[in-house]
Amino acid sequence: MTRKNIETLGLSRSKPSKDLPKHQPIRFGFDYFTFVMGSGIVAVLAPRLSSALRSPAKVLWVVTALTLVVLTATALCKYLLRPKRFLAEMRDETRSHFFGAVPMALASVTNGVFLFYPHLFGSTTANVLFYVVLVDCTLSLFSAVSVTFHLFVHHDVGLPNVTASWLLSIVPAEVAAASASFLIPHLPIHQGTQLLWIGYLMWGVSVPLALSVLVILFLRLALHKLPPSNLATNSWLTLGPLGTGAAGILTLGADSGHLLTGSLHGLGTPLLALGVIGAFTLFGYGIWWWITSMGVSLKYLLSGDYPFNFGWCAFTFPLGVFTTAAFAIAQETKIPGGLAFARGLTLLLVTLWVVVFVKTLWTLFHQGRNTMKTSPISLHSSQDNFAGSILERLEA
Repeated sequence: MTRKNIETLGLSRSKPSKDLPKHQPIRFGFDYFTFVMGSGIVAVLAPRLSSALRSPAKVLWVVTALTLVVLTATALCKYLLRPKRFLAEMRDETRSHFFGAVPMALASVTNGVFLFYPHLFGSTTANVLFYVVLVDCTLSLFSAVSVTFHLFVHHDVGLPNVTASWLLSIVPAEVAAASASFLIPHLPIHQGTQLLWIGYLMWGVSVPLALSVLVILFLRLALHKLPPSNLATNSWLTLGPLGTGAAGILTLGADSGHLLTGSLHGLGTPLLALGVIGAFTLFGYGIWWWITSMGVSLKYLLSGDYPFNFGWCAFTFPLGVFTTAAFAIAQETKIPGGLAFARGLTLLLVTLWVVVFVKTLWTLFHQGRNTMKTSPISLHSSQDNFAGSILERLEA
């Protein structure tokens, strides 16, 4: 796809091309998994606000898990039967990054097992989840390597077209690392130690790359100013790598204390200290991006030019993992006001999720066959017929 195509689809300030058909079939793609990511993290964090939310959150988690199964089956049917479609997806400059949503959706649902079904944890369940996390790590590594390689070889991009959606293919590796750290306490020592080192490796694959992208994104904003209003929510994606990176390095450090034995026994305390310092550093960087992202959103909201689109899903999962980091830091350091701040973030997360959920339902059932604005994180045309084209998405 050329830069002209990207500009046509609303990823720059250029005017849409007149050659774009008024009605294009909407295709099923990996971006659908972003709904699972957001709902999964909300289900896990909502009970932190009140125990009364535990039952509704469990229902939401079950629905989210079933949705993941349906989407996975659909994706397998589509891409196994038509592998050329998968290759075309991976070579697309924007849609390819959404492959990262698949392992992140899996991790989001897997983390719910720790919260809602702790009584199931025995050797069998822990062993099954061990291999689930390994699958998640494999998919995450494939996403980080394959998508970035296609970016280097096939994609035609320029600095004005850089968006935070580049992070979507890189962040899954550190999400997998965080999920590994949550499972480690439930595993035998030998399996837990294996997963500990795998977790550190996955963290290393993701975090430095993500920080590099944030530098490029900062440069793009400084030179080319704010993105168009339909891309404004993209800025919230920056919270993802910083929140997950902070939570991952802290929880892995905490796990190392009781796992490392023998000649490595002395590493436990330094790794925990490194985790605390690293978590505070990344979280502080995240606070800057969080405030900046809120400023961007408020600017467009107050101007009355902030159209709803699928990109609003960026309000949920990135803020969710950032909130997870806040809870991890507060619990590990006992910093005054830490838990209150984390609960405040949770309240904001749940509120934003409800807004996105209600607006999505409104679009589905009340706008009917009306058009929907261009998504900042997908290639759906602004002329796409949303409600009337569901079958077309699955068939494409």
